[in-house]
Amino acid sequence: MLGDFASLDVQNTYRGSDAYVDLVHHQYSGNAHDVIAGIGLVNLVWYGLERQHSIPIDYRVYDKDTDGKTKNDHFRDMLKLGKNRGMTPSAVVFDAWYSSLNNLKAARDLHWNWVAGLKKNRKVNRNETLEMLDFALRHLKCNTTLY
Repeated sequence: MLGDFASLDVQNTYRGSDAYVDLVHHQYSGNAHDVIAGIGLVNLVWYGLERQHSIPIDYRVYDKDTDGKTKNDHFRDMLKLGKNRGMTPSAVVFDAWYSSLNNLKAARDLHWNWVAGLKKNRKVNRNETLEMLDFALRHLKCNTTLY
């Protein structure tokens, strides 16, 4: 892939179970592959392929009890923020967690391409799920492992 990419990701910060910290909730951690107590952080990062550098653009602390927003709400808000700040990525890259139809449409409505993992039960056509598609690895033009 060529060009620059905007990346949205979730990170969880671990804390010991004996301490009380505001904003800490039990949530799934991709790093731990388990549910942990942590602070949900949603990041918007610009990654420049030419110079291979990352620039943080924005972050949000996920705390639905305080602001009423879901991680997906923050995702869409941050996409709009990036557009308003003049970002022109070749593609927006994000985790499968964010590959809901509303989020994909939000990227499309900004006229941005997107790259994301899709869960195998996602509909990719009116009557087809991803697991129903038939394609060979030899047709892919990248060195990506498919899960």
